[in-house]
Parts: sequence; structure tokens; C-alpha cells
Amino acid sequence: MSLFNDPIKWAESAAKSKVRLMLSIALHFVLVLGGLWVLYDSIPLKPQLNGLSYIEFISSSSPIFFMGALLPSMYLYSMYRMTKTIKEKSGVDTKIT
Repeated sequence: MSLFNDPIKWAESAAKSKVRLMLSIALHFVLVLGGLWVLYDSIPLKPQLNGLSYIEFISSSSPIFFMGALLPSMYLYSMYRMTKTIKEKSGVDTKIT
């Protein structure tokens, strides 16, 4: 199964149910927060930024968080809604598996 050969089947496998969707979104958030934590610990801070806490660092890197977690999450949700709509129009059972 390839994204280019059969995009609908690929989208269905990526966001098949609400549980899989929530797990994928949670994984995106955990990976981005983990990456930001590694970035926070590994980059030597300038003297004027020594007092910067992790929460302040996260808020200052909100564009990274938006691009790394929120955009992929919205993309996954739209794939879930798209496959659900396609199934409803074709008359396929849409119960959660």
C-alpha cells in the first residue's frame, strides 16, 4: 500500500479509528515535547537566558510546537473525517473498530 498508488486506503490505515487517531496525536505531542526537552538541555544558554524555565522555553518556541504537533494533528483529524465521509457516502459501515 502506497500513498501515491491508493491514497484513500493509506489515509484509512493512518487514521482508521478514533483510538488510533488519538494515539497518533498524542505521539506527535510527546515527540515534539521530548525534542524540545532535549533541545532545552543540550543547548548552552546565553548568560541573559540562564533563568529561563522549561515552560518559558516551550512558550517561546511555540512556532516549533505549532508546526511539529498541531499541524500534523489537524492533518490526521482531517484524514479521519475524510475517510468517515467517504465511507458514509459509499454506504460502508462506519462503526468504531
